Amino acid sequence: MVYIPSFPFFLITLIDLCSFLSSCNKMVILCVIDYAGLSNDPKDVKTFLKINPNIKEIVIDHGDSIEVLDRYALLHKDIISKFKSRIGPIKRSSI
Repeated sequence: MVYIPSFPFFLITLIDLCSFLSSCNKMVILCVIDYAGLSNDPKDVKTFLKINPNIKEIVIDHGDSIEVLDRYALLHKDIISKFKSRIGPIKRSSI
């Protein structure tokens, strides 16, 4: 696991993430909340993985469970279609 000391926990932008991934020489496990935490378009996810070969796995947090998707399965099997499944926002909490 790679810790990014210059970023306070979850407060990184996509530009920061891409910059980090392009300069990192270690394998990275990317964690996102729900499939849409990364993208709603499977083509975008596939392109993102091809551009960033150091992403080893993507961990999806579903709230009550997690799902680990490895790079090979996302690029070569139909698992990537899961990223198209979300049609609306998920309500996390109410105040």
